[in-house]
Amino acid sequence: MTLSGLTTNTVYTFRYRVLNKHGWSSFSSHKQILTATIPAVMTNLVIEYSSTVPTNIEVTWAAPYNGGNPITSYTV
Repeated sequence: MTLSGLTTNTVYTFRYRVLNKHGWSSFSSHKQILTATIPAVMTNLVIEYSSTVPTNIEVTWAAPYNGGNPITSYTV
């Protein structure tokens, strides 16, 4: 089952039960899930010459809030 049209950054609560020829089961306990959001912007971006290799630069930043999902890549 797939639910679509959910709102990001919202906690949804679900419970379920099943049916067979003998009838319905009891409901499960409540299960909660937080829908993910778009990650925030990187902060504290610093670009400087490499202290060890003069033809390189070093780029650092503070990791942003990930929106509830692991960040898989950055573009600078």
